Amino acid sequence: MTGFDNSANHPPCLVFFWHNATFLGTDASQPHLGCQLLSAQGGQFVVGYENFAPSDPLCCPSQPPVDITYTWDGQALQPNGSPPASP
Repeated sequence: MTGFDNSANHPPCLVFFWHNATFLGTDASQPHLGCQLLSAQGGQFVVGYENFAPSDPLCCPSQPPVDITYTWDGQALQPNGSPPASP
């Protein structure tokens, strides 16, 4: 899910995971500012997240992006890290 607020701010996003018709969950409990699906293949999904320092304006993340790989283990998606906090 993504949405735009018609400003220079980055759109909030929240990643929803499904397996066939079963909802597995989301990547986090709160939306982030800026993310995108980088790849999806072989039971792995890589999501790139914009990474804001605490003092960054909403337009301009200054930290390197964080890529999280979610791997399907047959029962659940296992992330190799956590999405960065949004300001």
